[in-house]
Amino acid sequence: MEKEKEKEMQELYINLQLLTNAIKQLQKQIQMLEEQFVEMQVVKSSLDELGEVKVNSPILVPISDGIFCKASLQDNKELLMNIGGSIVVKKGIPDAKEYIDERLEELKKNREEMTGQLVSVVEQTQKLQDKFNSLVKEG
Repeated sequence: MEKEKEKEMQELYINLQLLTNAIKQLQKQIQMLEEQFVEMQVVKSSLDELGEVKVNSPILVPISDGIFCKASLQDNKELLMNIGGSIVVKKGIPDAKEYIDERLEELKKNREEMTGQLVSVVEQTQKLQDKFNSLVKEG
C-alpha cells in the first residue's frame, strides 16, 4: 500500500510541476497580449495626432527603438499599410483606425480566452495540491 501511495504522490508532484509551467506560460502570453494592446492604443492615438499635423511640418520618423531621422510630412491623409506578403496599400487614417480597432478586439478576445484557460489551470493545480497535501498528512 505504501508503494502505491508513494507512486501516486510522485505522479501528483509531476502533474503539479507541469501545471505550474503551464501557468507561467499562460501568464507570459497574457502579458505579451497586454503589451500589444497598449501598443495598438498608442498607434491609434498617434493616428489622431497625425491628422492634426500640417503638411510639410518637420517630424521624427522612427527607424528602430530609440532611433529616429528627421523628415517632413508630405501627406497627413493617407498612410501606406503592409497587409502581408510584402504587399503595401494606401489607406486613409479612418481605415487605419478601423483596422486597429479590429486588432484591439482580437487582442481582447484572445486575452479573455487565455485568462479563462489560466483560471482553469489554476483551479486544476489547486485541486491537485489539495490532494497532494492530504496524502502527505496521511503519511
